[in-house]
Amino acid sequence: MCLCLVLAGCSGSSAGPKIVLGPSATIAVPVDVSGPLVWSVDSPIHDKIGAGKLTIDPRVLVAVEASDRATWVVASRVDAAGGLELVEAMTQTLRGASAATEHVLQLTIEQPLPEMSSPGRADLRGGQWRWQGEIERGTMPHYVMNLVDQHGTLRASVVMDAATARDLMLRLSRTIRAAPARFSSVEQ
Repeated sequence: MCLCLVLAGCSGSSAGPKIVLGPSATIAVPVDVSGPLVWSVDSPIHDKIGAGKLTIDPRVLVAVEASDRATWVVASRVDAAGGLELVEAMTQTLRGASAATEHVLQLTIEQPLPEMSSPGRADLRGGQWRWQGEIERGTMPHYVMNLVDQHGTLRASVVMDAATARDLMLRLSRTIRAAPARFSSVEQ
């Protein structure tokens, strides 16, 4: 009797959230990089589409956020393999990095911007973060992460201090390694 109840509970429909992959990368339009910027690492991204149906993009979102406006200025989604590659590259570079004396997080958006794909944003097909590594800038080393499109064209560049880079690396590592949720189907 108990076995029957367990099986009956498992035979329900697959009405769970559907996987719907969002854009690989986006840039907010118009671009405004004034004010404080912070890295944001989120996974997975849930959304509701028509008729209140729950969807999910299982990739990890890595974004530079204008914290005073709660807006992702630039963002890209990475799958587990791509995220682990980023973490490994960052780990190699940051292994011997000394602590910074000041906080640095500067974003440069390359012009011209791609065409807007929807109001307020330009989507980058195949956009992804690439770790450039250490650069010399003044007396302290800084670290660079670039956002490129599917052709490898540089679209945005983020310069940061060692502590900021290490924090991003740790948050990305934790988020990538988190246990994935189960989904009912995939839509693209």
